[in-house]
Amino acid sequence: MGNALVAPIAPIAPDQNVSQISHSQMRSLLRAGLTPDLALMPYQMPRMTATPILPAPKKRTNISVTNPANFCKDSLETKVIDGKLRIKFAVDTLVPCQATIYFMATEILNEKNVTIRLDSPHWAPATYELKVGSAQVVEISAEHSPSMNILNNYLKPIPEHNFYPFCILLSTKLPDSTTTAADLLQVSPQLLVQQQYTYFAFETKASSSTVTSKYLKQKTHVNGKSYEIQDIYGMGEKGENDDCVICMSASSDTAIFPCRHLCLCSECAAMLRTQTNRCPICRTFVESLLKLEMLSDTNIDTNTLHTHTHTQNDHKTPG
Repeated sequence: MGNALVAPIAPIAPDQNVSQISHSQMRSLLRAGLTPDLALMPYQMPRMTATPILPAPKKRTNISVTNPANFCKDSLETKVIDGKLRIKFAVDTLVPCQATIYFMATEILNEKNVTIRLDSPHWAPATYELKVGSAQVVEISAEHSPSMNILNNYLKPIPEHNFYPFCILLSTKLPDSTTTAADLLQVSPQLLVQQQYTYFAFETKASSSTVTSKYLKQKTHVNGKSYEIQDIYGMGEKGENDDCVICMSASSDTAIFPCRHLCLCSECAAMLRTQTNRCPICRTFVESLLKLEMLSDTNIDTNTLHTHTHTQNDHKTPG
């Protein structure tokens, strides 16, 4: 293996502003294999407004759960036919389940913020039976589709009253009452999603009769508790995350919010929070850092699940 000749990096003064770095200095950095945005992190401070040092990362326990029925958020399609809103979407299921459709519904919660039921006085809910399979298409029939004359008054959510224009509830339904989904999937009941709620609003264009959907949130029920799902980018299965984008050696265990990039190890996160307030991936301003720790599947205490505020579906395609 031959030796490559690399020109020495031109020295950069500590008080030198990024805008003052010469082209030769920048080319030297690139030839040395350094990414300027990260290599020059200490020198970006002069061009930033005075910002207090970010707080230390909060710690959360990360538990991988199994979701036997998953609604594919990007699959939702809306179309107005004969004055009615027709909707279809896709669902992946590992066990037989039910998809219940609610229009103009109010979410009823208990004292622990767990959904008890959805009340839909303006339009009766419809339930569809689903077998085991992936990408199963559910198309709401005309008789179960509300008229736009009614729906036009309820297109927007009212969060303070827990009101949502459209909701999809997925719940498992097994033909044999003695057999549970946990038995079929051979997982602990404490780590199995019992129900999944997905909420949408609608938007219309004044120039046309087109209606589009707007995703609001998704919640799951696990072991009698309710969790709102937030995607974490860079999280692998069973805690096998991508490498830290700074050192490229340690596994990333710290996520950046609000962009939700899991891209830092704890040591580099401690360095980053004192030198910049931007995400190294997307350059979004950093509001907080969250360190995720993987909990073993063995000896799980049912009370530990309340610390899992950022849930990821451990959904496997059937077959």
